[in-house]
Amino acid sequence: MSDQGLTSLFVDPLLPRPEMTAESMRAAVEQLDASELPQFDADAVRGEPTFLPRWSLWVERNRFPAVMRRVHELELALPRTESLEESRAVAEEMSWLLHAVSERLPWTQRSTSRIGNE
Repeated sequence: MSDQGLTSLFVDPLLPRPEMTAESMRAAVEQLDASELPQFDADAVRGEPTFLPRWSLWVERNRFPAVMRRVHELELALPRTESLEESRAVAEEMSWLLHAVSERLPWTQRSTSRIGNE
C-alpha cells in the first residue's frame, strides 16, 4: 500500500483522539463499540502497565472506519489465500497498516525515537 493510499484511510475520524486517561479512554470505547466495555473494565481492574497504551491503540484503530474496513477485509482474505506468498502479502499489509496506526499516537513517537537512539 502506498503512503497516499494509507493517508486516505485516516480521514473522517468518528471522534477526536481521547486523552490518555482511563476515563477518557472508557468514554471513547463506549462510543466506538460498547460491547468491548466488559473487557475494558476487566483490564482496568487488573491494573496492568500496558492497559492504557493497548486500549489507546484499539481506540485509534477504531476511530477511522476505513482503517477498520481494510483490517477486516484482510482478516477475511488471509484464510482464503492459496499460497504462502499470498498469505505473506496479506499479513504484511495488515502488519504495515496496524503499525501505521500505532505511529499516529504521540506516546509511540517518544518510545520509537528512544529505542532508535540506543
